[in-house]
Amino acid sequence: MLAFIDDAVAFQAGRATDLFDHLDNVPVVTLRYDIASYEAAKEAEPIASFACDAGIAFRFELSDAQKDLVGRYLAVFGNTPWGDGRMMTKVFVKRLLRRAILDDATAIPPEQIARLKAMSPDAVVVGGTLQG
Repeated sequence: MLAFIDDAVAFQAGRATDLFDHLDNVPVVTLRYDIASYEAAKEAEPIASFACDAGIAFRFELSDAQKDLVGRYLAVFGNTPWGDGRMMTKVFVKRLLRRAILDDATAIPPEQIARLKAMSPDAVVVGGTLQG
């Protein structure tokens, strides 16, 4: 259970890393649990069903639209603690969080790939990476 909580914290930290500076940095986190699928699950499932013994790597990226949005807000409010606080009150925070992108699907059991594709029907596996 503690490993799952550690992974959930690491996943959320990856999403919230460098939101106002170092925008091109791409944090990569390898987890023991598929937190993205856990969050997207429509019905409660045992935590063990999200375990991935081989590990599951996520990249956390900002889209160009997110970078543009942050740039516009930085131009208005500045890159200070006060400016960052103002941005957080003006923007729906979820729009600022980095997207979790499955980094390598080669080590993921087929049932977990199926679950990820179910949460994102347009996703495809290309070169071992789930995209879309």
